[in-house]
Amino acid sequence: MFRKILFIGSLFFIFDSCVSRKKTSLRELMEKFQSEINGDNKAVDTTTKPSLALTKKADAKKEEARKKKIGAKTFYGYKTARKFTRKGRDPRKREYEIFFVLKKYIEPDPMVKDRFWYYSRKKIIITGDISKYDKKYLKPLHGPYSHRIGKDVIDEGIYYIGTKHGRWVKYDRNFILLDKKRYYKGYATDAEITYYDEEKKKPKEITPFQLGKLEGEYVFLAEDGTILVSGLYKDGIKVGVWTEFYPNKKKKRETQYVKEKDPYQKNFEPFIIKEYSETGKIIYDYRKDKKKEAEKDSTAIK
Repeated sequence: MFRKILFIGSLFFIFDSCVSRKKTSLRELMEKFQSEINGDNKAVDTTTKPSLALTKKADAKKEEARKKKIGAKTFYGYKTARKFTRKGRDPRKREYEIFFVLKKYIEPDPMVKDRFWYYSRKKIIITGDISKYDKKYLKPLHGPYSHRIGKDVIDEGIYYIGTKHGRWVKYDRNFILLDKKRYYKGYATDAEITYYDEEKKKPKEITPFQLGKLEGEYVFLAEDGTILVSGLYKDGIKVGVWTEFYPNKKKKRETQYVKEKDPYQKNFEPFIIKEYSETGKIIYDYRKDKKKEAEKDSTAIK
């Protein structure tokens, strides 16, 4: 009788042990399955797992690719975002501008006259006076720039925090070079620059030259960097409107020189368009003065 009880007990123990093992095995399997779903244990089959050396090489390649991807949009140490504009419907005549903008806003050098922003609200590139634009939508251009018509490149260069930098070229539709200029952070590299200090940190006068002739934007500055005089030279001749400023940055005088389209116009005498007080009040207006003279002449004839 005792032997029967012992035999049955042994069978029960063996059966219970097997069931327990089965339960444990199922639980472990479920845990493993859940772990794989959660991504905690992706390398299950250790027999096919690559060697540590191969893994390191693969990781190194991935890291290198990641760095290249980051570097592709980082210029002069600043992170950028790629943008483009498009005009026209015909693919052969459609205009594209492909460029980059700063991700984090940095104010372009105020001493440089020609500064460029991307206005994301209207998806256009703007320059000049930006006071009428909402600043939160303005992003300075920074990095490579390309202007195309269809597949033809007509203008390309690079920007540095909203200013032209490096080599800039223009082509016609037959890819014939029309113009080539070099800049350094907004200034023509052929420019002659004088400074207030020996360390050359405070520019005084920037006189532009191209191929030995006065050509481009002229600027005269105060010691604090405020522009006092600015104007344009073309082929050694003053052209367009030259502007003088007070030290408080308000306009002082605007003088009209020959038009840029016709710098060789004969018998042209420069004249003052407007004069301002230091508070910004107009004290002379050429058009109004001419109008008064015309009215006086008509009265005298009568």
